[in-house]
Amino acid sequence: MLSCDEAKAVWEESKTQLLNEGLISEFESSIYLNKVTFSSYKDNTIFLSCNSEFVLSGFKKKLLEKFITKIENLLDSAIHIDFILEIQEKKTQNALSQTEIVKIQEKSELDSKPVEKKIKKQVRTEDNLKINTEFTFDNFIISQNNDFAANAAKTVAKNQATYNPLLIYGGVGLGKTHLMEAIGNEVLDTTNLKVIYVPAEDFLNEFIKSLYEKTMPQFKKKYRNVDYLLIDDIQIFENKDELQNEFFNTFNHLLDTKKQMVFTCDKHPNNLKNLTDRVRSRFGQGLTVDLKPPSYEMRYAILKKKLQIKNQTLPDDVIELIAKNISSNIRDLIAALIKLTAFSSMTNQVLTVEKAAAILEDSFSDKKQGNIKLDIILKVVAEYFDISVPDIRSKKRQQKISTARHYCMYLAKEMTDMSTSEIGDEIGNRDHTTVIHSCQKIEELIISDPKVEINLEQLKNKLVNLSK
Repeated sequence: MLSCDEAKAVWEESKTQLLNEGLISEFESSIYLNKVTFSSYKDNTIFLSCNSEFVLSGFKKKLLEKFITKIENLLDSAIHIDFILEIQEKKTQNALSQTEIVKIQEKSELDSKPVEKKIKKQVRTEDNLKINTEFTFDNFIISQNNDFAANAAKTVAKNQATYNPLLIYGGVGLGKTHLMEAIGNEVLDTTNLKVIYVPAEDFLNEFIKSLYEKTMPQFKKKYRNVDYLLIDDIQIFENKDELQNEFFNTFNHLLDTKKQMVFTCDKHPNNLKNLTDRVRSRFGQGLTVDLKPPSYEMRYAILKKKLQIKNQTLPDDVIELIAKNISSNIRDLIAALIKLTAFSSMTNQVLTVEKAAAILEDSFSDKKQGNIKLDIILKVVAEYFDISVPDIRSKKRQQKISTARHYCMYLAKEMTDMSTSEIGDEIGNRDHTTVIHSCQKIEELIISDPKVEINLEQLKNKLVNLSK
């Protein structure tokens, strides 16, 4: 039998190996693993300590099986893991304790060396007054669903024309505008470079006005004499040939002079059918990244972060209620939070889960909030690849079937709350490492093969429509 010190050493080694093997994500590490500590060892059981039911539930769902498997492999014998839940005393209404706040660790190579901000913040001008100063990288919560887009945005803010253009796309309320304006704020606060931020509709109206008033030279000078051009919602450009022609020429000028362009869109540019081929091809010259709907863990973390910023509190079970029932986008999530905090403030009542559910009944009743069922994902992907669902669940390794299987696992991980173990069980009794490998394979293909991203977008749209 192990001594307590030996058991602790095995626990630490299992953590190191799982992290090095990539079986625990940075997000899972920061929100669950870092909040659990080795407590003791007795009767072949490792006892872990944590002070949050949320952390305990998440660790059991996401990480427990991985640790048991890893430790049993290290010891070559069976092991048990149990938990000690230490509930802290509640703090005052206006002071959150460290253990009550879910902190998202935004670690990347870009942040490893802090940049000294010696340049005085620029005075905002008419061209960038519309940038919301509250939209910064510091308050953008990073998870597996958006880390690639967030790190790309940070890179562009610190290194002009590294990816040119950077195009961020995704559904309503997922944070596209937040990331774009965070770029603008970072550049304005740390450099003397000229930034123009403009919604695409305003760009269109200004273009039409310049044609009518015959001031096109001024329009061209304004948008070509800039270091960072940020245009929000470029899907507005569809079916507007004259505007696209001017945009094409402006784009080429900025590209040739190594000035940074950042655009947002509600879909992949290849799905904008009413753009001219030459404009669409220009978007493909840079880096295109997408924002996915937030996972349960991310939704919970966002709610906690927003409450912390506003110096407000809600009971944990109420926060969990919101996070579990509103999954469509961040905007709806924050709207629900505002509704509840406003009620609590105006009535001076302590919110119960039952009361919160009643207040948010309309928000919860939206059918779009429900998760996509795995059976529907299997059926849609099978039809897309012209194979059968039993083929996907089988042990067959033909390329078409293997690829379809990868797609199913990736979509299931992204569009459901199922764990990787649950997904593996449902798709041919495979283990969780197979699911993780499949998801990594798809992520690699998204970067190397643009067709994969388009295929996924088409599948997602069909699945969302079927769920309505």
